Amino acid sequence: MEKIKDSKTTIILSFLFCIIFGVTVRVYNLNFDNLWFDEIVSFWVADPMISIKESYHRNFLTEGHPFFFNFLLKMLHQIFGYDPSIGRYFSSTIGILSIFSVTYLSKILNKNKAYLLTLFLVSTNIFLISYSQEVRVFMMMFFLVSINLIFFFKLIDTHETKTGINKITIFFILSNILMVLSNPLTLIIFFSIVLFVVINYFKFGQSYKNLNFSLGVTLIF
Repeated sequence: MEKIKDSKTTIILSFLFCIIFGVTVRVYNLNFDNLWFDEIVSFWVADPMISIKESYHRNFLTEGHPFFFNFLLKMLHQIFGYDPSIGRYFSSTIGILSIFSVTYLSKILNKNKAYLLTLFLVSTNIFLISYSQEVRVFMMMFFLVSINLIFFFKLIDTHETKTGINKITIFFILSNILMVLSNPLTLIIFFSIVLFVVINYFKFGQSYKNLNFSLGVTLIF
């Protein structure tokens, strides 16, 4: 019994250490450097003093991704003020949330304690830390992809027990749409799921009705 308690204590302490470390490095010296050029572009596009139409036009002229991220940034500036630090707080918050989402995704995929390794890798990854401190779309894209995959695997696991449209189906559709709106590169994830459905149908005769419905709605959108 003591060994079991020691093991649980070690797991809890390891979990807390990784979380605290991951959060700390994402907020420490967040505004130490000035905005770099691409961040200035996002800041310019999200100007709350101009109309949404004008912001959309600026996004179309300067950005290589849809308007969704800069639209959210614009809303935040309207609420909290037009300050360069707002965008970085937004990115760091999403970066912190992604620690939990990717760790949970790992736990879904593997029921053992491998999620602790995932937690450590995500918390300490230098690229994820860097993107969490930039006013750019990439951290939000990463987070939305992890959320999308969570609902994808949940939909796969429940396809035999839950038929018809349910909340998992709705959340998967929503995550699909938001993911694609964040960056066109996420279409790789979307069409990989489409390929999974096609292969499973023709090779194994499996049909995921809710998943097919979700993909169809996303394609229509």
